[in-house]
Amino acid sequence: MGLTKRVLNVIASLIILALGVLMLLDPKNSYKLVVLLLMITLIVKGLRLLVYYFKMARHTVGGIVFLYQGVLLLDAGIFALSLDNVPVVYTMLYLIVCMLVAGGIDVMRSNQARIMETGKWKLQMVYGAGNIILSILGIIFLFSGTWVAIIYAVSLLHSGVCRMITAFRKTAVVYIGG
Repeated sequence: MGLTKRVLNVIASLIILALGVLMLLDPKNSYKLVVLLLMITLIVKGLRLLVYYFKMARHTVGGIVFLYQGVLLLDAGIFALSLDNVPVVYTMLYLIVCMLVAGGIDVMRSNQARIMETGKWKLQMVYGAGNIILSILGIIFLFSGTWVAIIYAVSLLHSGVCRMITAFRKTAVVYIGG
């Protein structure tokens, strides 16, 4: 990772941490912000996947999956954003599904890295397990708007800390001699 990318990751993680702290300070009034951030995140991720599909993935084996994911995320984000008053249950379900899928993928990837002995799998395992634990808490407090904000804020703090650790981690540089 180059210096510019490290600096951008540190800045992004500081913004994420600040948002998480602000939401934790007033979780009762943070519900609307959580809804807005969650839906914008879904829309942006969907658009990124669609752009990636049309630039690169359509030429690869299995690249159609990126098209399906992009359309699904974009559709979910636009649908939820179009609702005037998003019910707490829908927001919590969006949050639970996103965190459960991301956590499951991270746990599987870190387990695969551990089996292949590639190193640096522990942080990814902690990140994935944290997402799974937060999604289980979301299932327990499914109907509470305050808990939506608390869980989202904790997930932002969790993500910001992991991103900060990744930004300061030494990366291996592969040199090809000739």
